[in-house]
Amino acid sequence: MVESVPNAILLLNRDGKIVYINNQAEKLFGYDRTELIGQVVEELLPHRYRKNHPSFRDSFFFLQKFGRWAQVGNFSDSKKTERSFQSKSA
Repeated sequence: MVESVPNAILLLNRDGKIVYINNQAEKLFGYDRTELIGQVVEELLPHRYRKNHPSFRDSFFFLQKFGRWAQVGNFSDSKKTERSFQSKSA
């Protein structure tokens, strides 16, 4: 079912490692899922966002304890495809 949705979906563990990606995520980033599973999600972010992202990720997990928290961001490039896309954490 997740494979058929039109959105790219990545599932991460608390350490930021990718544990699952769907077909649309493969298309968006230009990587095969076998290349990404086990990698930290920061590898997919533009270099200028990588340094601070782990602290944002930690805040996300902390705030989820108290209710739903979402963040939307626009990224101007990804490692392989150099495409622009919008990201949402929920």
